[in-house]
Amino acid sequence: MIDEATSRHGRLDIVCNVAGIALAGGMIEDNDPDEWDKVQDVNLKGVFLGIKYGAPAIVKSGGGTIINWASIGGLIYSG
Repeated sequence: MIDEATSRHGRLDIVCNVAGIALAGGMIEDNDPDEWDKVQDVNLKGVFLGIKYGAPAIVKSGGGTIINWASIGGLIYSG
């Protein structure tokens, strides 16, 4: 994605990490550990990879912005 953006536009000025998924819900014991891993891969590792590969391209371009965006779901406490 980063290579595509820089080859098309010659530089990278911004990265927005906005993807996120959630478990199906219910009690934690009702959720499969593989589903938990999938959520962590998208929500945490996806952001990490966006920064890891985006930051060097932004620096090479002379600067820019990285936005890590969460939904209101990140503020909901269901306990």
